[in-house]
This record gives sequence, structure tokens and C-alpha cells, in this order.
Amino acid sequence: QADFSILQEGQFWLSETPKKPGSLGWDGSYPRICTWGLFQSTKDTGVRFYVVNTHFDHMGAVARQESAKLILDHIQRLRKEESLPVILMGDLNAGPGEAEIAILRDALQDAYELLDEPAGRTFHDFKGGLEGEPIDYIFTTHDVEMVETIIYRDTYDGAYPSDHYPVSMKWRAASV
Repeated sequence: QADFSILQEGQFWLSETPKKPGSLGWDGSYPRICTWGLFQSTKDTGVRFYVVNTHFDHMGAVARQESAKLILDHIQRLRKEESLPVILMGDLNAGPGEAEIAILRDALQDAYELLDEPAGRTFHDFKGGLEGEPIDYIFTTHDVEMVETIIYRDTYDGAYPSDHYPVSMKWRAASV
């Protein structure tokens, strides 16, 4: 049996017309989406939370910044009825000093805050290495207690399983 069941789910396009399938946003080079789900623990705790996943445009700076704002607006709408924890993650195609990351950090917690040293790069084109900055992130609302962030840099049979290092964050719902 799975540890979580999904209660609701949806998606929207990162554009000026988020309900229009395939819509291209701002100065973006490809249509991009954001997918979200409301999960509930199947254990005795019954904890419920939202997970929001996205992939920002790799070329359009305006598209990335507007996508960040659009997602934050959507998170506000999700939490309007019941203020449940939200975890946002994805390939944001932006370094830590970019405006779109600052927009998200102003409203959310950055899982990289838990690291004792700089995260290093997360996109490595199957070559490995640490030199550079992350473009893959996990953010949470402030009612999430982040416990540990891990960037997995392991190889399997001498090869990387992806051109990005996986990033994970252990968490629990903060005490109220």
C-alpha cells in the first residue's frame, strides 16, 4: 500500500493564459506547465499537504520571473480555504542570484538553507562535478519544518542516471 493518496490534482500553463493548454508565456521559448497535487498520508497521522512541480523556461528571463509570480499566486489560492503545507520543486533554470529565485525566497523557505556549504551545480550534462550553481530547487511554505537537504551525486555502474543531480528534502509539518 502506498504511503500517500492523492485527493486532488491539476495543472496550468506558465503563461498569461494559464488555463489554455499549450500556451506560450511571455518571452518563453517553449510552453511550460506547473502540476500540483493534494496528498494525504495513508498512515494514522492523516497529514495532508500540497506538492507543486514545475520546469521554468531555459531562455526567457521574463517568463521565469512571471512564472514564479504565477505559481505563488496559485499557492495562495490553494491555501485560501485551508492553510496546508506546500512543497514547490522543479528545474527552475536559474541560479541563486536570479530575480525569479529572489521572488520565491521572499515568500517561501529554500531547502538549500539547510546546507553547510554552497549547493554547487545540479545540472551537469552527464559529466558530474560541483563547479557552478544549482538550477533545481525545493521551496516550502513556512509551516513546513525542513529537516535535511541532500543532493545525490552518485553514479550507478559508472554512469549518472540523469543530466541533473537529484535533490531531496526531508521535512515534517511544523508544530502549531
